Parts: sequence; structure tokens; C-alpha cells
Amino acid sequence: MKRISIVLLVAASTSVATMSTSYAHTSFDGAWSVAITTDKGDCEPTRQLSISIQDGSVQHVGDSTLSIHGQVHGNGQVRVHLTNGDRSANGFGQLSSSSGTGMWRGHGMANSCVGHWSAMRH
Repeated sequence: MKRISIVLLVAASTSVATMSTSYAHTSFDGAWSVAITTDKGDCEPTRQLSISIQDGSVQHVGDSTLSIHGQVHGNGQVRVHLTNGDRSANGFGQLSSSSGTGMWRGHGMANSCVGHWSAMRH
């Protein structure tokens, strides 16, 4: 019984350590430009954003009315949530060392939109 407890404790410690470092410094950290394009719906046709990734955390650089929160995993998978007044959107996709692409879905002001995004590293 004591041996099983030790094994479970080691396994749990490893899981917690992995979870707490999953957003530590990533190879994707730095400045990025993101082009957001609407494919369907009555939203802004395109928008260019500057973002910063620091320790895997995605943050907007610029207009304070726009809020962006998200995470980049070590394998480049990214998920973000954007809000601007009563409008919001969720995006997901994949980054490589110098670029990335993905999809997004948003809603607000009685309509919804879908589209895609592309990113380039500075």
C-alpha cells in the first residue's frame, strides 16, 4: 500500500509540474502581426492587429478598447478570446516558428460572423 501511494504521489507531482509549466517560455514568444478576415456575416471585412506572446500568453498591443486573452501551447496550438465593447470572438489555430493560421467565430450587436486569421512573426 505504501508503494502504491508513493507511485501515485510521483505521478500526481509530475502531472502538476507539467500543467504549471505548459505555458512557460515558448519558442513562439515575441511580436506578431495578425490579419483577421471575415468570411461570413456582417462584421468588419478585415482587421490588422499587433499582438505579443510572452511566456505563451497572448496579449494585444495597441487599442485599449480591444481585449485579447489567450494561450499558445508548446506545440503551437493557440486559442484566444477577443472582446471589443459588446462584441466578442473566439479563435483557434496553429503557429509555426514564423507564421500561423486559424479560424474564428464572433457575435455581438445582433449578428454573428465567422472567418479566418493569418499571422506573421516580426
